[in-house]
Amino acid sequence: MRDIQISITREDGRGQSNPVFSIGGGSRWHLAQDGLEGFDSVPVTVSTQAYAQYDGSYLMAERAPELDRTICAFAGGDLASLRAQAEAFFIPRREYRVSVTAEGRSRFFRARHYTMALTVDNFRDVQRLEWTCLALDPYLYSEESNSFNIVEGRAKRGFPFVSFARRVAPEPMLRIAPEPETHIAGMVASVVSRTLKMRNSGSTTTYPRFDITASGEVRDPSVSITDSTGVEVCRFGVKVSMRAGDVLTVDFSTRPTLITLNGKNVSNLAKPGSTLATGIEPGDFDLSWSAEFGDAAMSVVPTIRNRYASL
Repeated sequence: MRDIQISITREDGRGQSNPVFSIGGGSRWHLAQDGLEGFDSVPVTVSTQAYAQYDGSYLMAERAPELDRTICAFAGGDLASLRAQAEAFFIPRREYRVSVTAEGRSRFFRARHYTMALTVDNFRDVQRLEWTCLALDPYLYSEESNSFNIVEGRAKRGFPFVSFARRVAPEPMLRIAPEPETHIAGMVASVVSRTLKMRNSGSTTTYPRFDITASGEVRDPSVSITDSTGVEVCRFGVKVSMRAGDVLTVDFSTRPTLITLNGKNVSNLAKPGSTLATGIEPGDFDLSWSAEFGDAAMSVVPTIRNRYASL
């Protein structure tokens, strides 16, 4: 790959002021040839158990374990200054966000500091850096997340109605008492879609987040996910009463799945039978929503971030 740029942010809890170490893209540090290791694939561990009375085995589990990744870089100039810069940045017991841009694609992952080696190439008079980190989640994430508003109102259409409830008597007839005014002037109808099509464009399972906002009273909201074959892969509901402005969040990307109402953990209020550990496979899927009461006052925004096994 050409024109590879790497930005490593150390999560010190200082927000925009977190320290950043850059490689490529005008930085003093440059990526070495074949300087990326562990970025081309994610190995999967397959566990099986032999049948007692039959040939072969049956599948027990498939999972991708944590993964080591190594970045090799070099820089010329004041070697003492370069060495001090690397020593001050790469330290133990810190989490790092590693962003890589290559061939027009940007990916990132989070990792823990593992080991660092600093050597000097006396022949070329350059400082070399070899940093190895441990990605607890081995997959690479897209920098951009995809959010869609599940409430889609179609164009409204007006229907004028002629009322036959009010009968007007001919002029010669006399009415004893006036009849009640029951005329209906007309009606305006709109269609609200309760399903939304989304797509996981990544190369592996992704884990969605749902932000449910109430514009009025909503009771016991629920959301369902159906794959392209029509099979329901997830359904969850929460036994809460929401008022205008309340926000209910169900985040499957956390471990374990976290449900909050206005920031307060309400995971214990999940309805019995709710799916609380699930992911969306690559491809198309549908989302639908409902509530015991007030579904028209629900605004549901699902968010997914694509995951990849390689750059």
